[in-house]
Amino acid sequence: MFKVKRDFFYALLIYITSVAQMPQVMFYFVIMLIGIYHFFNDSRKFTLDKPGVILIIFIVGSVVSFLLGKVFYGASFMFKDYERSTDLFPFTILLLGTIFFSKHMSFDTMRYLLYFILFEAIIAVIEYLIGIQYLIYPGDLGGETKFGETDLLYYNRVFGLSPNVSVLGLKLVVGIVFSMFLFEMNKISKAHTYLFILIILIASILSFQRTAILTVSVFFCFYFLPWLFEIKFKYKVFLIFIFVLFVLLVVSNSNEILFQFTRGNPTDFKDIRAIVFGVYIEFISNNLIWGNYSEKIYMSFAGHSYHAHNSYLQFIATVGMPLFFVWILFFTNLIKGSNFVFILPFLFYSLAQYGIFWGCSLFDISMYSLIFLSKKESANASNDSRKLTVVA
Repeated sequence: MFKVKRDFFYALLIYITSVAQMPQVMFYFVIMLIGIYHFFNDSRKFTLDKPGVILIIFIVGSVVSFLLGKVFYGASFMFKDYERSTDLFPFTILLLGTIFFSKHMSFDTMRYLLYFILFEAIIAVIEYLIGIQYLIYPGDLGGETKFGETDLLYYNRVFGLSPNVSVLGLKLVVGIVFSMFLFEMNKISKAHTYLFILIILIASILSFQRTAILTVSVFFCFYFLPWLFEIKFKYKVFLIFIFVLFVLLVVSNSNEILFQFTRGNPTDFKDIRAIVFGVYIEFISNNLIWGNYSEKIYMSFAGHSYHAHNSYLQFIATVGMPLFFVWILFFTNLIKGSNFVFILPFLFYSLAQYGIFWGCSLFDISMYSLIFLSKKESANASNDSRKLTVVA
């Protein structure tokens, strides 16, 4: 009974950090405390492995970097056209709590979290059906056109229960990945898996978070590609026929698809990323060693603050290139023995959004929990795992 309550509590704690109007900082703090407890507990048992040691080196390095920035630069340390966070400690400390919290997640916690995401996906579908973008704020949203005024999906997108569409999009990516992973681990049935994926895919289209849609497409390609070489010839012919029909459908509707993905302006499409990427790359080239001394930095443009819309650029700009390489060393050691196809969506999504490296977030925790659970399952050499297929 205690384990059930703990698993449900952990899932609720993770999910609620992504819900609008919730005091996220308070829940981040609780997650960090739980993670730090597990860290010290593992250290006391001498169960720290090589990735754990490298992580400690990274954390210590970031703390030293942070203190150097405060001691030698203080409040005067300011770059033109940039804004610094006002954190009292480097955000990398949150990573320590996040990773060790994730290390002690169970399949049941993951399943409960999937149910929460599925619930929000259903809410998103309901929002679209009744003609509102946001159940929490039924009125017009600032910066958004009135629902139904245009045929563009981008301006009729729904928010679910999330503070913005990007957060809903990343949760839907997590929902797809969790569904297929839990099916492989024999934790949910095939019928439930198909149903969950269908609902989440519908919500993904209605929320029209373009990065999420592309990420799910790439994930499906990498997931099913090895399976295509194993199936019978007659099934291959059938699937090739379906694929050709799909390609013809896309080509015949390419103008409409391009029209939707470029917000109705395919010939002169402008995305904030074109500006932000260049600014962050310039900042990194000018501050290659220390970055922003392990303190998050944001671009200031037209009265707004922008993160890099790319986790890797944001991370390097924050900690500098040397610490980034230490992190890469940690991560490559960490994922050894895990099922990389389930980690890939998180890495791909983060190329065009600030997905991973927040410090403590649903997306970060989901990725690390997949790493640890897939490694644990691989170490157990279970023969019960299975592969999701399109045909028998």
